[in-house]
Amino acid sequence: MIQIRWQLLNDRRPGSVQEIMEILLRNRGVGKAFLSGSLKDLELYLSMRGMAEGAELMAWHLSKGHKVVIVGDYDCDGVTSAAQISLFLRDIGYCNH
Repeated sequence: MIQIRWQLLNDRRPGSVQEIMEILLRNRGVGKAFLSGSLKDLELYLSMRGMAEGAELMAWHLSKGHKVVIVGDYDCDGVTSAAQISLFLRDIGYCNH
């Protein structure tokens, strides 16, 4: 069994939430601007590796009337994306397949 070993990159004990946030941001190599980004800072979804192939595969299965299983994890983006694809399939009338 693998046991996780946490490694503190800073030997200073934080005294406030602000100090904890500063340590976390520094450990991840980002600055405070990371927390106040906007939608224009996001990468275009079409540039994500495998996105075009995944869309083609989904379109092919939908065109053949195949059953589609939606799988999402239980964090905020997993639940949201599973709900979005479910609503999309329903909106295009695919829920009856």
